[in-house]
Amino acid sequence: MRHALLLLAGLALTTPAAAAPVPRDRVPENRPPGYLGIYLQDDPGGARVTGVLEGSPAAGAGIQADDVVTSIDGMGVPNAATLMASVMAKKAGDEVTVAVARPAGVVVLRARLMARPADPGPISPPPQQP
Repeated sequence: MRHALLLLAGLALTTPAAAAPVPRDRVPENRPPGYLGIYLQDDPGGARVTGVLEGSPAAGAGIQADDVVTSIDGMGVPNAATLMASVMAKKAGDEVTVAVARPAGVVVLRARLMARPADPGPISPPPQQP
């Protein structure tokens, strides 16, 4: 049985490790995987957004249909599968930085991931082109 050593007023006591307090940075997180709320397809420049779900983290961050995601948290996104894996490796509540390519140039956006809803809802209409 493993024991943790506790010092209390100069006395050394031992207690089973299971009963010892767990440091905050080692507390297991039971948050679900991250969810951005976008539909994707592969694009030569990264992952092309084909749809954005209304009320999703992506919609709140300003991600639009036809954006091409080129990086997430500074890591390159060569295809849709890489972006999906990167988002799902994070947890609901995490904030991510997403770089998207648009005709006018690259835009960097921030989104707070959420848990995947049971019913994702409707897709936002694409933005109107000027």
